[in-house]
Amino acid sequence: DRHAGNSRMGCLVFSQETYQPANQLSCRMFYPMHDSMVEDSATGSANGCLLGYLLKHQVMGRDEIAIRVE
Repeated sequence: DRHAGNSRMGCLVFSQETYQPANQLSCRMFYPMHDSMVEDSATGSANGCLLGYLLKHQVMGRDEIAIRVE
C-alpha cells in the first residue's frame, strides 16, 4: 500500500452491454490488496469518477446523464 512505499492502482471496467435491460452500464472495480486482486462491483466512489469520465468524453452522447449502473 502507499504507506509502505508501494503505489497500487485500481482499475474500473465498464460496458454498455448489461445483464438487466433497466440498466445502462455494467461496472466492476478491481483493486490489488496484499497478494490478491479484489473485485468490487459498482462501487459508489468509483461511480463518481466514472460519471466524470462519461461526461468528459461524452460516452453517452450528451452533456447530462441519469443512468443506472449494475
